[in-house]
Amino acid sequence: MNNLEVLEYILSLDANFSSVWNSDDNYNREDDGSATICGVLTEFGQYLQDHTQLDSLTYLKEFFEFLEVHSDDNTELGGAIRVCFLEGLAFTPAGKSLEHYMGKRCRHYMSGGTFQWST
Repeated sequence: MNNLEVLEYILSLDANFSSVWNSDDNYNREDDGSATICGVLTEFGQYLQDHTQLDSLTYLKEFFEFLEVHSDDNTELGGAIRVCFLEGLAFTPAGKSLEHYMGKRCRHYMSGGTFQWST
């Protein structure tokens, strides 16, 4: 998955993220609109941290299942999930609230576990 596919996937889950992504305050998006996968997931993680009613987001189970499947990938996506998204949520109120959506791999990485998770 490339950066645009990750962004499109997130926007398919939450169209409201579009206004945040396209905002002048988004430092993860370049002036030409480009971004890395890390930038997309970092900004989405911040979006979730700023959301006041996380449990009202009906897509969280699906999103964290996606993260769980790809968090062990030795790819740019896997690295961005581990470092840019999960570590960004670590030790935050939002991270604590989202833990019950996470599988074992995501919880392992969010708590500072090392790559590669083993069963």
